[in-house]
Amino acid sequence: ANIDALRLTLLHCFNLLEFGEFNQAIALAKQGESNARQFKYDTARPYFMQCQAAAHQSLGNTLQEQQLTEEALRLAKRYSEKQAIVNSLYARSRQNTSLENYNTAIEDLRFALDIFDEAQTQFQDWYILPKSYLQAEISNVFFSMGDIEEALHFAELTYKDSSTFGKLKFAFAINLARINMVQNDKAQVLYYLNKAETENNKNTSERDFATGNALLASIHLYVGDYNIAEKLALSS
Repeated sequence: ANIDALRLTLLHCFNLLEFGEFNQAIALAKQGESNARQFKYDTARPYFMQCQAAAHQSLGNTLQEQQLTEEALRLAKRYSEKQAIVNSLYARSRQNTSLENYNTAIEDLRFALDIFDEAQTQFQDWYILPKSYLQAEISNVFFSMGDIEEALHFAELTYKDSSTFGKLKFAFAINLARINMVQNDKAQVLYYLNKAETENNKNTSERDFATGNALLASIHLYVGDYNIAEKLALSS
């Protein structure tokens, strides 16, 4: 019963992030970690720290995010929680990319991919990011470095991965459209724009739909659909 309660609390925490309730997520993550200590399930603690770190990231609290990510990674290694290691390496790589520490970011992501299959099958299942997140972040690092060819390669791998569905399908189609914009490949931009629009129309969350319309507007602007771009921007 205790472990099921912890799982539900963790799920609740990540759902709060999706709805933009960041302060509530932080409070719940702290409570969840405290409960994990009380129930002597220390292996669950890094996952609650990761949820808290993600909330701080969304609030722009960079220092708290970095401290929690490093502590979560330390605990994950201590308890051999490979799912938590993967999640923490992903979060740390994003931080390093924003600081332009690209080699360190790539190194973390490659290690996360190396242990991903083992992490998926670890004895006690808690929470692990989709594999496509790691591939998408590698694409993002290469794009930030100006290596468009490698960015495109990993973006295409991401789009085709079996873990890519739902709102991820939209996000990764947008990524491919934007990379092809840099390549000035209008045909591919239009191809992925169409894919992204199909997925965005399935959105049931107003928040996601608003963000999606803003992203689609920027791409319609690039291809010269000014009226559609304006309509989408106003809708957003």
